[in-house]
Amino acid sequence: MCINTITSESVIKAIDDEFRISAGPGAGKTHWLISHISNVVSNSTRLGKFGKVACITYTNIAADTINSRLGNSSQHTEVSTLHSFLYRHIIKPYASFLPSEYELSFEKIDGHDDHYVSLKRINDWLSNHKSKAKFKHPYTINQLQKLKNNQGALSNWIRTIYWSMDQESNLELKCKSKEAYYSESGKRKYISNKIIDALSEDLITYKKIFWRKGVLHHDDILYFSYKLIEENPFIITVIKSKFPYIFIDEFQDTNPIQSKIISRIKEIGVIVGVIGDKAQSIYGFQGATPNDFDNFISPRTTQYTISQNRRSTSSIIDVLNHIREDIEQTPYRLENGALPQLLVGPIYGAYEYLKGNLGGGEIQIISRNNISVYNLNRIFNGGVSDVNPIDEIRNIDSNTERKNKIINCITALFFANNFRFKDAVAEIEKNFREILDEDIKRKKALDSLFTLTANRSEFEEKNIYEFFVFIKENIHSSISKLTDRGKQKPVYERILYKDIINQLCTSGEMGDIKTIHKTKGDDFDNVLVHLPDEKSLDFLINPDLENNEEHRVYYVAVSRAKDGLFISVPTLKRKDKEKLTSLFKIVDL
Repeated sequence: MCINTITSESVIKAIDDEFRISAGPGAGKTHWLISHISNVVSNSTRLGKFGKVACITYTNIAADTINSRLGNSSQHTEVSTLHSFLYRHIIKPYASFLPSEYELSFEKIDGHDDHYVSLKRINDWLSNHKSKAKFKHPYTINQLQKLKNNQGALSNWIRTIYWSMDQESNLELKCKSKEAYYSESGKRKYISNKIIDALSEDLITYKKIFWRKGVLHHDDILYFSYKLIEENPFIITVIKSKFPYIFIDEFQDTNPIQSKIISRIKEIGVIVGVIGDKAQSIYGFQGATPNDFDNFISPRTTQYTISQNRRSTSSIIDVLNHIREDIEQTPYRLENGALPQLLVGPIYGAYEYLKGNLGGGEIQIISRNNISVYNLNRIFNGGVSDVNPIDEIRNIDSNTERKNKIINCITALFFANNFRFKDAVAEIEKNFREILDEDIKRKKALDSLFTLTANRSEFEEKNIYEFFVFIKENIHSSISKLTDRGKQKPVYERILYKDIINQLCTSGEMGDIKTIHKTKGDDFDNVLVHLPDEKSLDFLINPDLENNEEHRVYYVAVSRAKDGLFISVPTLKRKDKEKLTSLFKIVDL
């Protein structure tokens, strides 16, 4: 099949053709997508008076960016994440069609949330587990519920619960066995596979604990959406009437369930266009693979490639082209820029070196995962607790309303302080779910956020009990008191407000140090990529983006840089040094 080469400025006149665009990092995918949406809105005969273009993005930040740039076309466009789109157009209107066996209180559903683990829910699940007769010493019901090591391992394991789709499109709940561990003397100790297998037989009962309260997690949105359209095909006919066009950005990050839902919609005649880059497929832990992007094609699909890079200097693009083979990027900026640098030595030394040599330019530190971000925060900022204080509050406080409202308020204030106001409002709206009128709910949330932001300086040195008192006196007077009799109050008095803020920073959400996954879709003037060891340089020494997700993850990291690319590695062998001298200035710290 012919592949057409275009640029981010190209106009596709055949607006009623399905398309698939492959574009590397910095190619101007968002710029092209916004132009194409405007072209469709201006020239389509399919939209009519009420039809809209659905634009699906991977993150809320990307959705906000596109919305802000659409201009007049925004009136005929709905931009959201896939989860939000499915919730709004499938779950919310049709959840009552689901069989009663799910025990879903659809009338209580109000959005979708992250999955938070609590020992109380785990213990409720264990008590009602259909295979509990198989729980034998040292994993009896009592031992699983009471022993700290077992509690820790089960919490880590159940936190990874997700819906998986097999080759026959059957859906199954799973958890990741490699996470069923507890820490002892700094080492991971695993509970037995036999008990994990027994526990896995009844994960649906765990899910029903949430469903009975009307709580849906993000993965549940995909599961129920798929079930609803399979059992009620008229739903996708309704979607087609509302959205004759659906365009999906970052398609390489979709998992098999998402791809199957989009395929079902495409089959009935919706014009579907996808944009992505299989070299940036880095969500394998959610089931996404590069093949999903390759295989999302039909005889009606026109294929395009954008090979330009609008983001980076020529020197950085040379590094990117060294790593990948399928697309050779060409520079848009026509600036050579400084040669990227490989800084050999400790990460703190690399940071100090850059502070002294960049002339005051900002440096974005990027590291592999939450654990490495956590460790780096300990190095740079100090004072990060070994225990997650948010989990500690969720586990010690049995009053769901109280702990949720406190944590939601802190998280909303954290977002507001980092200029993520839409996220801040959405977070604090969770505290007013009982209000059905959306305008009143939004006003309550905005008033609460104003109260929090106006007093933020008061919280910095306070503990969470003092923060709770402020919330009770000024925002949520109805939440239960913390008495001296229970275990909760001493924990609230021990944990500081800044402990929670540090935890939110180390989650990769914000702050000076980010995980690679959290930088996806973003770019920075200067990037310092932290490699934990010399083995991680393999993505430069022996690049294999097709088969190695770790290589794709680090490819995403180095491609975030616009002007300055720096890689920190503790040590470097002479033979590897020789291989990289043409691409990097190598600095021994």
